This record gives sequence, structure tokens and C-alpha cells, in this order.
Amino acid sequence: MSRRLEKVAALLQQYAATVLNQEFAFPGLATSVTKVDVSPDLKNARVYVGMVGRGREEAKPRIEKAAPGAIAAYLATRTDLRTVPHIRIVFDDSGEYAEHISQLIDGIE
Repeated sequence: MSRRLEKVAALLQQYAATVLNQEFAFPGLATSVTKVDVSPDLKNARVYVGMVGRGREEAKPRIEKAAPGAIAAYLATRTDLRTVPHIRIVFDDSGEYAEHISQLIDGIE
């Protein structure tokens, strides 16, 4: 990955995390941006979102539908990119898996 792609991905990860925590906060639910993949032409980006806590199933459709536009708008107003990438949200289930394993371990007596 080129240095420019790495910089854009890091910036997008930071801005996406800010938008998710400010505009898509749900009580009892923690969200984080675990990874961002940007295409070489900077036209597409995948934002991987991890969620831990209660209310994941209610939050997923709302985040999947509304967050890409909010992130793109936030990115457009704060950067000098010629074009803002088309953003796609992908849910990272590794946090859910870790939480499940933790509950199993706690249940062993």
C-alpha cells in the first residue's frame, strides 16, 4: 500500500470513529473502527466497525444505512481530497466472539 493510501485510510479511520461516537451513540453499546481499506484509486473505502455491548442488532441497520453518508460529509468538509470515497460499512464480529468466549470462561467452575 502506498504512503498516500495509508494516510487517507488513517484519516478516514479517525474521522469515522469520531462520527460513530458522536452521531451514532447507543446506551450500553461501544463502537470502534477496527480497520479501513481504501481502493488504489481512492473511490471506494470499506470501514470495519466493531461493536460490544447491548443493542447491537438494533444499531446495525441504522449504522449501515446512515453512517456512510455522515462519514463522507464529515470527511468532505475537513479534507482537501478531490473526491470523497464511496464508503461501505462492514461489521467486524471479532469483539462479539471475544465477548462470547469470555462469558464461556466465566461460566466454567
